[in-house]
Amino acid sequence: MDHIKTKFIPAPRRAAEDRYRHGTAKNVLQRAEKRDAHAESNRNIEEKAKTVEGAKVTETEIPNEVQITNPNGTFSHKLAVVHSQKTGQTRVIPKDDLEYGQLWMPALVDGKHAVLINQSHPYYQKVYSPVLTQNVMVTGMDALLWALSEAELNTINELDKEHYEEMRIIVSRVLKKLVADLPDPEEDDE
Repeated sequence: MDHIKTKFIPAPRRAAEDRYRHGTAKNVLQRAEKRDAHAESNRNIEEKAKTVEGAKVTETEIPNEVQITNPNGTFSHKLAVVHSQKTGQTRVIPKDDLEYGQLWMPALVDGKHAVLINQSHPYYQKVYSPVLTQNVMVTGMDALLWALSEAELNTINELDKEHYEEMRIIVSRVLKKLVADLPDPEEDDE
């Protein structure tokens, strides 16, 4: 019996969970989009960004490559370079998904330091989603992720730049495990 439980049941269970979570993720994305849940965060960060930004980040001719100047020097670096899809959305940008399942990653949006946030990550679905109408909570979480991105831009150097991406991937994996047992967001909000 144990052989059946360990050999045959996990795959169908995983498939059913994936189907359920995909539907849940779609609903979370629709609610966040409808509400513009990150609008207050974008305003808040925009007001304060110039006083806390430590690195100069400029777009280059090469797609998704920037030149970073920070206390560690000046060098080229791969970074998401995107253009805002919504007016005022230049600091916190929710995305349907990010590569390697990362929860967040720094970006340059219309020339401004920004953070991309993965709406299909379980942390977003289980922690952000239930509080999308609570501006203080969302603004606080967005500020934390933006600050992590800003710290990365300000401290990154030529030798360690790959380690930052690896750290984001590991943190995102750990968060996925930590929130696995939290309840899924309610479907009946709207």
